Amino acid sequence: MKLYLDPGHGGQDPGAQGNGLNEKDITLDIALKLRKILLDDYENIDVKMSRSSDTTKGLSERTTEANNWGADFFLAIHINSDNHTAQGYEDYIYRDLSSSSTTAKYQNIIHAEVLKKNQLIDRGKKKANFHVLRESKMPAMLTENGFIDNTHDAALMKQSSWRQDVAQGHANGLAKAFGLKLKAKVPPKPTPTPAPARQPAKPSTPAAPSKPADSLTGTVYEVMVGSFTSRENAEDRVAALKKIGTTGTIVTANISGKTWYRVRVGSFSNRSQAEALLSKMEKAGYNDSFIVIESRNVTDSPSKPAETVYEVMVGSFTSIENAEDRVAALKKIGTTGTIVTANISGKTWYRVRVGAFSSRSQADALLSKMEKAGYDDSFIVIENTSTTDNQTSPNKSTSGTPERSGSSGNAIGMGGNTGGGTSTGSSIVGNSGTGSDPGNRPDIDPVHGNPAGFTILGPTFLSPEHMNRFVKNINPKAPELGSFYLTFGEYYGIRGDVAFAQAILETDYFRFTGDVRPEQNNFSGLGATGSKARGASFATPEEGVLAHLQHLYAYATTIKLPGQYPLVDPRFDLVDRGSAPTWIALNGKWAVPGSDYGQTILDIYERMIHLTIQHLETTRQNLNP
Repeated sequence: MKLYLDPGHGGQDPGAQGNGLNEKDITLDIALKLRKILLDDYENIDVKMSRSSDTTKGLSERTTEANNWGADFFLAIHINSDNHTAQGYEDYIYRDLSSSSTTAKYQNIIHAEVLKKNQLIDRGKKKANFHVLRESKMPAMLTENGFIDNTHDAALMKQSSWRQDVAQGHANGLAKAFGLKLKAKVPPKPTPTPAPARQPAKPSTPAAPSKPADSLTGTVYEVMVGSFTSRENAEDRVAALKKIGTTGTIVTANISGKTWYRVRVGSFSNRSQAEALLSKMEKAGYNDSFIVIESRNVTDSPSKPAETVYEVMVGSFTSIENAEDRVAALKKIGTTGTIVTANISGKTWYRVRVGAFSSRSQADALLSKMEKAGYDDSFIVIENTSTTDNQTSPNKSTSGTPERSGSSGNAIGMGGNTGGGTSTGSSIVGNSGTGSDPGNRPDIDPVHGNPAGFTILGPTFLSPEHMNRFVKNINPKAPELGSFYLTFGEYYGIRGDVAFAQAILETDYFRFTGDVRPEQNNFSGLGATGSKARGASFATPEEGVLAHLQHLYAYATTIKLPGQYPLVDPRFDLVDRGSAPTWIALNGKWAVPGSDYGQTILDIYERMIHLTIQHLETTRQNLNP
C-alpha cells in the first residue's frame, strides 16, 4: 500500500495560529509520528510525505506529486481554527462522492479509530471541495484535528503524548481500512551475564538531563499593564506602578508597522502565576492589564540573523481554479507562476507567486512589470524569517493597518496570542493587498481586498446578543452596547453591527488602552486626534453610540439628519457630507493615514459573523443530538 501523507501548510505558510502554536508545526509532528508507526509496525507499506521539514509547498505540487507517484491513498493532516469557541475533530472527503463510495468507507473507518484516541468532540464526517481532495486521482481524506484557537484543544496539542495518540489513531484507521498486517515481533536477545568486576569501577559523572527532543515550544506568559502609542504614557504608567511597589519595564511591540509601548510587570512559565498577577493588577485599578502568550524556541542553538524576502504576487483568490487560470494566463506571456496559500482570518487564499527576492528593488521592478502587463492586482508580500525567540520582528509590517490611539494592536487579552513572539512575519504592499477576485466577488477578502459596494448604509444582521457575545470572548468586562447599535443603526439606516465592529477597533475591545478613557463614553474616537487629545465626552453610553452613528451618517449621505434624536455628534458639521458611502472610503478620513482602516473594520465584522454562525450551528446540533 502506498500512502501519500500530507502535513498541512509549512514554511512561509504557518496555517492557523493560536495559543502560541502554529498549525504547520502540529501537523508535521503528527505526520512524522504517523509515518514512524506505519513503517515500524506494519508490513508492505510505503509512505511518501509532501514535506518532512518546515518547507513551503503549493497545493498543486502536492497533488501532482501524489498522482505521479501512484499513491493508493492521500491523507492530509490539518488543524482547525474558528474564533476560540469551536472545538473538536472532523474530517472531509470530496463533496461529489457518494456515501457508498470507497473513499466514504475509508472515511467511516478512519474517523471512528481517530476518535478513540484523540480526546476530542466528534464534529462529524463531512464533504468539501478542497483542492487536495478534488485533484488527487486516488481516494483522499483530510482530517482536522482540533481547534488551535480553543484553549481546551490547544492544551492537548501542546502535549507530545497527545500528538502521539492522534498519530496512533490515524495508523489504526489506515491499518483497518487497508487490511495492513503487523510485522512479526522479534524477541529481544537475552542480555549476557556480565563477568564479576575485579575491582570497583570508578564512579562516573552523571550526565546532564537532556531537553525533551519532542517538545514543540516553550510558552512564556508575560503580564502587561497597559499598551500605549506614546512612550511618555508608558513611562507615566511605570511611575504610577512604582508607587504601589510594582516594578514595570517598558517593552516594545511592532504591530501593523506601528510601535506600541507595553509595560511588563512579570514573566512566567506558569499560566496560573501570570493570572494571579493579572488579577492583582486589575484589583489595583489597572483594567487595561492583559497577558501576552509567547511561544519560544527551546533549542540551545543561537538565533539566526533576520532575513527579509520580498515575494511578488499576481493576484489572490478564494478559488484554486481562478488561481490556476491566472497561472495559465501568465504562462502565455512567458511568466511562470506558482500557487501558494495564505490563511487570513481563518480563510484560505490562493496567491500566484512570480518571484521571490532578497532585494526590494528587484521585487519592485517585477511588480512594475506585472502592473504594466495589466495585472493591477499585483502586490508584494514581505516575509521576515528571523528565528529570534523573544523579539517581534522589526519588519513585521511596513504597510499595515492603521492603529488609532484607542487601539493596542493585536493584544487580545488574557487568553489570546498577541503575536509578540512570532518568528515569522509578513506584510503586504502594492496596489490592492491580496487583490480582488473577479470570479468570486461574494468571497472578497475583507482584510486586504477591495470590497466595492459594501456600503455604510444598509441592514443590521447580527443581534445585540451576538455582538455582545463576540466582544466578551475577548474582554468579559466589555459594556453591553449591542442594543444601542441595533436601535440607532435601524433608525439611521446604517449597518449597526459593522459600526459595532468599528467601535471594537477604536476602543481595543472596549479596554480603552489609548488616549480616550472609559468614562468618556466615546466609542468611536471622536476628536481623539493624537498627541494625548482625549476627544469628545458623552453623558451616557447610549449618547456615545448615538454620536457614533450620527458621524457615520454624515459620511455616508448628504440627506438631512432625521430629527427624532438630538444632534450629539460635536463634529457632524466638520464632515464632507457624503464623501464616504462605503466602509473602505473611510480610509484616510476617520483615521489618518488609515490606508486600511475600513478593511480592518470589515475583518472584525467577518470574525463576528463566523462566531455567530458557529454559535447557531452548535445550537442547531443541540436540537438534534
